[in-house]
Amino acid sequence: MSKKYRLPPFASIIDGVRLKHIRKCCNETRCLEGGVAEVGVYYGGSLLVIANVFKDRQVYGIDTFAGHPDKCLEIDNHHKFGLYSDVMPYEELKEKFAQQAPNVVLLKGIFPEEIKLPDQNYVFVHVDCDIYNSVKDCCEYFYPRLVPSGIIVFDDYGHAGCDGAKLACDEYFSNRAGCTFTMLPTKVAVARKY
Repeated sequence: MSKKYRLPPFASIIDGVRLKHIRKCCNETRCLEGGVAEVGVYYGGSLLVIANVFKDRQVYGIDTFAGHPDKCLEIDNHHKFGLYSDVMPYEELKEKFAQQAPNVVLLKGIFPEEIKLPDQNYVFVHVDCDIYNSVKDCCEYFYPRLVPSGIIVFDDYGHAGCDGAKLACDEYFSNRAGCTFTMLPTKVAVARKY
């Protein structure tokens, strides 16, 4: 019998309104050709939503499964090394996904240093990393690989305590041609390539 964790598998600390928005963005990009990824899996709730929309392709779920890496800066506020380490173990969550959503490829490690993804373009990416360096790494990796009309959702953009995530997005997307970058009332930001 496995250890009891704070949340059950596929739980999410993302509220229902934001999960509906993730599903909406997935549906908007489902007709496009390319990959799908989430960075910051935690208990897998939002990843399951994404995988259920993109049943026709592999969906990459990336997490350290040990909490925040040692990349935190002062601007990351209360997000410190090891925060969110109360996650379900990688092997256990991987088995749960194999049963519920076999199209999920769960990858453990610090992205992008320890994770190698296939050389492909992306149609949808959900970034829920909280901290400056991790969000910056996701911008630099995924946006150049985003197809026209592809979407990246940044979960933490407007949330109190996530100043590093906001700064990373602002630096990367300010004055970037060929892109719209919008913060929604839910404090989530969406980058869309055109």
